[in-house]
Amino acid sequence: MMKIITNEKETYQLAKELLPAFKKRKIILLYGDLGSGKTTFTQCLGKLLNIKKYIKSPTYNIMKRYLINEDELTNSQLKYLIHIDAYRLNGGGEEFLEYMFDNLTVIEWAGNLEVKFPNAIRIDIEVNDKNQRIFNICSCAH
Repeated sequence: MMKIITNEKETYQLAKELLPAFKKRKIILLYGDLGSGKTTFTQCLGKLLNIKKYIKSPTYNIMKRYLINEDELTNSQLKYLIHIDAYRLNGGGEEFLEYMFDNLTVIEWAGNLEVKFPNAIRIDIEVNDKNQRIFNICSCAH
């Protein structure tokens, strides 16, 4: 599936549309250049999951964990939104596998990891010459 997004409101709508699939698959792999909208997409997911904390890119921490609101937790059985930024990594990734059970995990720069994530949803984000974001979504492995 491909979607052209022109603003944050449309990014939120796309995240809302995809959330049921995310709850099933639990791992989202985000690919795209700097500034393409990977963190904005994750922030929109956080809003949908009623996460109260501000979500920012964990580039230096590499991983952040956000508690999902209890009402949402009851409906989805998810405990946390795990946000991983693999920008500064080169290989590996096995150390993150233990966090992925019963959580929704978003991995920015997933291509920098060696580990394969079966049953993940891959989203490639490109920015065109009109400053629009083109989201290419496929339910395939890394």
